[in-house]
Amino acid sequence: MSEPIRRADALAYGQTDAELRNLYTRQGWSKLRPGLYVPPEFEELTREAKHRELVVATAPLLSALASISHQSAAVMHDVPLWSVPFDRVHATRDRPAGGRKTRHLHMHCAPLPDEDVVVIDGVRVTDLARTVGDLARTVPLEQAIVAGDAAMRKGLTRNEIVDGLAYAEGRHRL
Repeated sequence: MSEPIRRADALAYGQTDAELRNLYTRQGWSKLRPGLYVPPEFEELTREAKHRELVVATAPLLSALASISHQSAAVMHDVPLWSVPFDRVHATRDRPAGGRKTRHLHMHCAPLPDEDVVVIDGVRVTDLARTVGDLARTVPLEQAIVAGDAAMRKGLTRNEIVDGLAYAEGRHRL
């Protein structure tokens, strides 16, 4: 697949907005999110691969302390999911409150110690145990079981999943 084009980069290299508009009105490119254009072959990707592209495009726009989480982190960990929406990128900040939902982003606020964060392909992501814990709290039981089972096939243990849920004790659903 051709690389996505960021509007800011294209303008810096001398392209115009009219040329970018031509990409998606006449050459089959799509807007992945405002300011980011993807080539026609993007449509051939799986739902998970499309979401991963959205995650990679969104991560640099987040606070340096935010980490990709929930189903977005599961995609980054290559954990197969069943019937989980990929309509927006999920991220978490270590704050007591202030979460928000926009068209492209669901920002969660919860305790997030450094040991619950890993870096995958240059993106801060919740570790696998925390990711499964987040999913267990936010998706229906069947979908959470699928994610947990897939994570265990990757080597995650039951105790690690329990530890991944420890931050949530006494907290309401995200």
